[in-house]
Amino acid sequence: MDMKLTFNKLPNDDPRGDNTVMANFKDENLSLLDIFIREFLQNALDNRIELDNGEYQITNIKINFLEIENQSSKNFINNIFDPSALSYINSIEGEYFENESFSALVLEENNTRGINGKRNNSDDNGNWAKFWHAQSSSNKRGNKNGSAGQGKISYHMMSSVYSVFGLTNPTDSPSKLYLMGKCILPSNPVVDDQSYKPHAFISNIELENNQPIPFDDDITIKDFSETFSLDRKPGNSGTSWVIPYPRIQPSESEIIKSTIQGYFYSIIMKKLTVKVGNQLINDETIIELTEKYIGKSESEFYKFIQNTQENDIVLSRQRLPQKWSTKTKIPDDILSQDKIDQLRSNYSNGNIVCLRLPITINSKKDGNVTSFFDVFLQNRPDVEESRAAFVRTDLVISKESDFLLRQLGKFHALVVADDEVIATFLAHSEEP
Repeated sequence: MDMKLTFNKLPNDDPRGDNTVMANFKDENLSLLDIFIREFLQNALDNRIELDNGEYQITNIKINFLEIENQSSKNFINNIFDPSALSYINSIEGEYFENESFSALVLEENNTRGINGKRNNSDDNGNWAKFWHAQSSSNKRGNKNGSAGQGKISYHMMSSVYSVFGLTNPTDSPSKLYLMGKCILPSNPVVDDQSYKPHAFISNIELENNQPIPFDDDITIKDFSETFSLDRKPGNSGTSWVIPYPRIQPSESEIIKSTIQGYFYSIIMKKLTVKVGNQLINDETIIELTEKYIGKSESEFYKFIQNTQENDIVLSRQRLPQKWSTKTKIPDDILSQDKIDQLRSNYSNGNIVCLRLPITINSKKDGNVTSFFDVFLQNRPDVEESRAAFVRTDLVISKESDFLLRQLGKFHALVVADDEVIATFLAHSEEP
């Protein structure tokens, strides 16, 4: 079937103007690569496959930058982004794209559920409709990393033609592959004094209701897979993402650095592995790679986080009673003097100490619900500066560690809010 990017006229009663979600992400004090890697890996982690015992499979990611030289592959891409399609993109103020070279950022996620849900209903509440048809709307619940439904705009922002393709093998249809593409522009294009919708699909169409539906025929999927060097097959659940004409062409070292800084906790906790080119980032390689690509200070901090999972630290964890939250220090009616002295001694001697702090969440739906978070501390007078991380499920919430870093002394600290009740509360409290 013919894959083409085609824009439709904007109805007169539809609003004109800028895409505010895209503007939100442009305001961040992060690079475009950092934002995209954060959002992409967050979505992959949220889509992990749950096992019968309640645990999750490790999400495996492959990231490659692809230079396309084959002429038939170039012809395939030129058919999608023909001069007519590019005229709509280039009508946006500040845009002037020419497809002189052919490249793509290819990201393959494995051990995820793929994109499930009804593929012929834009109003469905499944992942398919939420990704391809919704904006600022999400079906993520509980302690998922993302909940605002805005992060997927970063996929489009990474492309010079604001487009992304997904080839998915979903767990709800394991014998099938589905292919869809979409372009979302920063504002509605205007060509020959006519306004057009700021988004366009690269898809099949159900003619009776003008519903975009994915390609699922063998020929289209074969041609697409050969063009972008994909080997996704039925039964290999997950999604292969293709970002054509990436706006930046990051080096492998930049991708490795961005991945480690954004998701060191998930990698250390064996929730995630990422292969960038031929370099595998996992719990066994992350310390060495951190020292190589980021620095010794960060690698020492990540080693501390890795050490927090040792059995003796977990077993020696002190759980405070509920009334701790009314105190500014730990008096002996919270913990016995012997336990306080032991904690102080362990900390002074450079051992990792761990406290579990219960907290009550007043839920509108469920009333008062008890949850908890964990705090790990290690005295480190040998380091140049203190380091701390605040983690909500898998996400490192960077600004939240500032309070810890104002404390006296030199130390490493980690705060983990991983219990579903408090993680859900915090997810709803954060700005998108």
